[in-house]
Amino acid sequence: MSQHRVVLIRHGESVWNQENRFTGWTDVELSEHGKKEAVQAGQLLAAEEFSFDEAYTSELKRAQHTLQLVVEQLPQKHVTVHHSWQLNERHYGDLQGKNKKETAKEVGEEQVQEWRRGYDLLPHTESLADTVKRVVPYWTDVIAPQIRAGKHVLVAAHGNSLRALAKFLDDISDEDIPDLNIPTGLPLIYELDGDLKAVRHYYIGTKKAMEKKLAFVGSGHACLELARGFIDAEVALADELEYASVGDEHAQQGFQQLGMKTAECTDAVVASSDIIFLTAPSPKELLATLTQLQSAAKQGKILIPVSTEELPMQELEEVAESSQGAAHVVLAILRNKGQDTDECAVTLHGGKHTSEEEVNVVLTLLEAAGHRVLRRPGVVPGNEAA
Repeated sequence: MSQHRVVLIRHGESVWNQENRFTGWTDVELSEHGKKEAVQAGQLLAAEEFSFDEAYTSELKRAQHTLQLVVEQLPQKHVTVHHSWQLNERHYGDLQGKNKKETAKEVGEEQVQEWRRGYDLLPHTESLADTVKRVVPYWTDVIAPQIRAGKHVLVAAHGNSLRALAKFLDDISDEDIPDLNIPTGLPLIYELDGDLKAVRHYYIGTKKAMEKKLAFVGSGHACLELARGFIDAEVALADELEYASVGDEHAQQGFQQLGMKTAECTDAVVASSDIIFLTAPSPKELLATLTQLQSAAKQGKILIPVSTEELPMQELEEVAESSQGAAHVVLAILRNKGQDTDECAVTLHGGKHTSEEEVNVVLTLLEAAGHRVLRRPGVVPGNEAA
């Protein structure tokens, strides 16, 4: 049961994010888009009636300016602010200022990804493991006592310092942490128990995202667990939500127990939904279902194949290409087969024609439903940690 909460926010897009440069401790400003992201984040928090007693940020102005713009949107207009180098971004050493794409041409994409996302043993830079060693003690010694005392706390920091904190709060393994990305300018809420262990976390999304109509097409545990999370989060659902494959009585009963209607997969079901989650017994059948639904989906639909197995990415991309923009595909993989909804970790991939906004809508919905989302670097467009 949650007793406390803390709000984390990564700074808005910086000018070097925009230029695709390694930033680290270089003290660059927010881009115009980054300023808008910070204002929108403050407006989202104000709409949810958040208020804060203490705010913590780094020594770098892109995080400080984000915090300032967020607080300006709140009714209170003032919060006690603490600055600390321990919340600074990873120090990228000799890489700072270099363009990531140009560097990849010189040393290879795989090497750049290792420098950016590898956990430890990185030469001539501060690793994420090093960042954890300074962020976690600051959390434990400085921030946590304020939360235990009942203070409402906001932390405005950087992609990697927040990844370090999330690794600690969610107990993310060294093997999984390279997959985690935190988007710019989107408030991340952690609910904590009395020992300040994470109970759940979620992003505050836009009203538009939460009003998306969802449908679940297919059968089996993958869709059932996703759907249960959305029901618990009271996310809007389409009138006819799910059809179960012939003979799968367990899936039908499960969806009916959730209060969801079951129906055959028709054009009407697709037409009544904005986002359609797809499952099938095998990747091959999943591809066939995706192809079938794309012919019925119109502009603006988001189709999401979900599987407990690795999906054939090239074939999925080819299906997405063949839609000619009629429907966009966000490629999702259910990473395990756990029986607990909280254990349904989803990795998102953006198709070539999938916009960053569409990926963020899906990310927001999944986080709101209590599902842990990992965004694979180099595949999902935009908002990479720097």
